[in-house]
Amino acid sequence: MPERIDLISLQSTWATSPTVVVSVDPASLEGEIVVDTEFVKGRKKVSLHSDDIAEWAEVLEALDGEETGSWMEAASRTVLTIEWDDEYDYLWVTVEDRVGSMATVRVQVGPDEYWLDDHFDRLARFREASPKLSG
Repeated sequence: MPERIDLISLQSTWATSPTVVVSVDPASLEGEIVVDTEFVKGRKKVSLHSDDIAEWAEVLEALDGEETGSWMEAASRTVLTIEWDDEYDYLWVTVEDRVGSMATVRVQVGPDEYWLDDHFDRLARFREASPKLSG
């Protein structure tokens, strides 16, 4: 089985920890989105392209500017949207499966203060490990 990297790993620091993880094999760009809360658990396989990784970098930049970021929005597939809550110190994470189940899940995540730096680091490690993104 290919070695996957958690490109995205959003976890709350709260006692009840909702998590949203996107693990991807850097060689094939195949992976899955996993949402895990006390109430709902779901998995969705995804096939990414090099453009998707570039788009994820743009989403991180938007989030760094405290704007909303949507990943894979243009494609007719699963869309992951992250938005800041203006009033409190947490994020709303929405996973919308536009094909297959047609389900949408929205969870609150209260990550630690370094989550964004961690995700920029994850992206850099992923790019370094992926032969499809080098050159």
